[in-house]
Amino acid sequence: MLIDSFFTYSIKSKTETGFVAELTLKTDSPVYQGHFPQMPVTPGVCQVQMLKEVLSEQLKADYQLMKARDVKFLNLINPNESNVFLLDVGIKPIDDSSINVTALMHSDDTKCMKVRATYSLAKTHRDG
Repeated sequence: MLIDSFFTYSIKSKTETGFVAELTLKTDSPVYQGHFPQMPVTPGVCQVQMLKEVLSEQLKADYQLMKARDVKFLNLINPNESNVFLLDVGIKPIDDSSINVTALMHSDDTKCMKVRATYSLAKTHRDG
């Protein structure tokens, strides 16, 4: 989980079809020591994981990424230059366990990540 160790968030608005969250990156996260010490860049995989975690918390269920139709990283995120972003999320149910999601992560007029994907409820595994 990246919530609290890599970023925090608060919900700015919520509708029946989505929400807007304000994300605050933790500039002292150990992730930035390796990616990269002289010029920290938020890894794309962390950006996608932040979306998954906020989505799951807001829907009160554990969702997993099933199909990424479009994932675009539009600008580098250097947390020392800007560490607060908005995450606009649109949700459209497919069935009882799957949803289509559109998301845009941005800061002011700078778009950072754009996603169109399908998420499904995570299956739990039990040891026999």
